[in-house]
Amino acid sequence: MIESYLTREYISVFGLGLLAGAVIVILINLIIRGRVRDIAEELLSETETRKLDELNTIIGGIKESFGALSYNALSRNTEEFLKLAGQSLSKQTELGGKELENKKVLIDQTLAAIREELTKVQNQVAGFEKDREQKYGELTTQLKITAERTAELQGTTNKLREALASTKQRGQWGERMAEDILAFIGFKDGIN
Repeated sequence: MIESYLTREYISVFGLGLLAGAVIVILINLIIRGRVRDIAEELLSETETRKLDELNTIIGGIKESFGALSYNALSRNTEEFLKLAGQSLSKQTELGGKELENKKVLIDQTLAAIREELTKVQNQVAGFEKDREQKYGELTTQLKITAERTAELQGTTNKLREALASTKQRGQWGERMAEDILAFIGFKDGIN
């Protein structure tokens, strides 16, 4: 009985020890799991922070590289644009200069033709003026001659009026006119 009591006691102590060991193992396991979880979370957090820092560093490097590339590309594009603009401007300036020179030549030719025509017109006007002066002089001379002849005719008319005022002279004049007419048509005195 003692033996059985002892065996029971041993079994009880053993069971209690086993139970206490299991509880301790469970507690240690829980503590370790909690610490492992905390450590894992801490490691995960540190890893994420490190990765985020590395990512930010990489992004910063990319931004700098992209900025430098963009700046270089923009500089090259600007240089190319300025070069092309300069070439285009020089071509346009050259074409404009040629067009201006062509227009200048055309204007000079037109002005030369206008000067030539103006000289012709001036020469014609001078010729007309000389001709007018000559014709005016001739007209003046003709008017003087006409005035003289008119005066002579007036004198002859006055003499004729005086001559015809007398019947004797009118008869003589009529005879003379008849003789002149007959001589004019071909009759001869004493023949016809």
